Amino acid sequence: MAKADNISTAWKILRCMSKVREPRASEPRLPTLVVQKGEVERKVTDSREKADLLRRKFFPAPPDTDLSNIVGTIYPTPYRMERITANEVREAIRCALSGKAPGPRRHTTRSAQENDQHRRLQSAMVASGHLQR
Repeated sequence: MAKADNISTAWKILRCMSKVREPRASEPRLPTLVVQKGEVERKVTDSREKADLLRRKFFPAPPDTDLSNIVGTIYPTPYRMERITANEVREAIRCALSGKAPGPRRHTTRSAQENDQHRRLQSAMVASGHLQR
């Protein structure tokens, strides 16, 4: 019976060992790349050099633009936009829905609406008569 226990224990250990995986590396590993220029073959092993090589291969510089066929093109008159006033900006901030996703600078509409500095400036402008509520 001791022999049977040893065999079952050995199988349990083997099963556990097969489930053990090596920890992942912190950065992905690319295989060595081989660059061939004419008869010369060179191996690239540095990660930055590999990335640069792949970038140049898959995203080459665009060709020069041929503008010879647009002679005499008539472009529309540019649209002239009126100046945006501070009141329009304040009104847009006040009317914006709060709780929306932040913009690229991580400012939410709620933070703009609750901005102390903005309120103080607005109060000072009202007190001085430059702005009517």
